[in-house]
Amino acid sequence: MDSVLKPEYYDSLLAEQYIHAHLTLIEKWANLENWDKLTILKTDMYAEAINPNRSFLWNIKNEHTVGIDIESQVVRLSNSRCPCVNCDVRKLPFKNSSFDLVISDSTLDHFRRKDDIMVALLEISRVVKRGGILIITMDNGSNSTNWLYRIWVRLGLNHFYVGHTYTMRELVYALDKAGMNVKSTSLLIHNPRFFTKRIVTLLRKIEPSRLDSAICRVLGIFDRFGNEHTAQFIAAKAIKCI
Repeated sequence: MDSVLKPEYYDSLLAEQYIHAHLTLIEKWANLENWDKLTILKTDMYAEAINPNRSFLWNIKNEHTVGIDIESQVVRLSNSRCPCVNCDVRKLPFKNSSFDLVISDSTLDHFRRKDDIMVALLEISRVVKRGGILIITMDNGSNSTNWLYRIWVRLGLNHFYVGHTYTMRELVYALDKAGMNVKSTSLLIHNPRFFTKRIVTLLRKIEPSRLDSAICRVLGIFDRFGNEHTAQFIAAKAIKCI
């Protein structure tokens, strides 16, 4: 019998950091003119279903947004707030050129075969309108602490499977191959993922609110001095050009 997915606690400070990082990119990179008329696809609804306080989708005021997820339980949990389709991102049930904007946050880094990332990018490119935008984030393949995180995953101590990913150079190359013209790139969230969640959770248990300001300052310092080897995520804005 499949396990029942339920909402999980996600530290509010780290959730705010995640939301701020992604909303900043969307506001900077998306075409906000006639925003309410854009057709939008979000390719992963795990946060909306399981970590709702980490979801930035609810900050996007748009009635033409649809989500997808390969996990049927995630779809059921998400459907109350946003139309959600149970499908595989490698085989989308949408017509060619269906969407003005696709937001793909850490979706394509869960495959067991690296080749499947390219399959998914080609499929996303197919459903984006010509001149439409893809905003994509993925686990950073150049992160220097990835090996620790991968050991954690292999020991079965993570809540979900983490698969192959790209470096920034690989992502830009793959998007170009998929017919997408990369206009901008960025690096997101530089505090070490393997350690930060556990340390912050411990500190918040010891002092539930008194340390919040100090924790936020430290997270800000990580971001200020981060580089390609410290970022948790790589991000790119690409325009459909064919």
